[in-house]
Amino acid sequence: MHPLQLKPCGFIHKHRRAATPLFGDFPDDYNGVAVFFYFPSLTVSDVSFIISVVWGSLAAQFLVQTISSFASACIYVYGLLFSRVKKRLNASFFGTALTEAVLFAVLFVSGFWLVGLFVEHPVPVANWIAGFVAFIVTFAYYAVQVPDRIRAARMCAMKPLFAEFAKARGVEAALKTFH
Repeated sequence: MHPLQLKPCGFIHKHRRAATPLFGDFPDDYNGVAVFFYFPSLTVSDVSFIISVVWGSLAAQFLVQTISSFASACIYVYGLLFSRVKKRLNASFFGTALTEAVLFAVLFVSGFWLVGLFVEHPVPVANWIAGFVAFIVTFAYYAVQVPDRIRAARMCAMKPLFAEFAKARGVEAALKTFH
């Protein structure tokens, strides 16, 4: 059998293998009713490392999305107060951006709580470094896209007919057409 191939297991004795949904050891009173699939060669430390890398990447995306959505919401409030664009349109854009900012902020914060359940403690230095590197790389990738998103929000909030044009032709074409 290949070392990463799944095989069913009804009861696993207390040796540190990734076999439970929480990737920990079975409690002493486990009765063996449920059947879990596990990777026989994957230890808790390996799973913890993988979770650290995945969470580092997701945390960066959630953080950038929260920041850009909040900035967009602020732009739409400004447009609501001082723009010639329809107030109803800016209000709906503001509501959408604010909802998005709150959603991604909740995902960002609750993700740390969930990772705390799955990652072994104390966190090994290799896991911390791998998660941090994944965070930095993903943050840089998504942060490059933020200026265009903020520019599009500013144009939607301040330029009449920009939102309709962007809906019909796409945001990139609209940004090229409206200067």
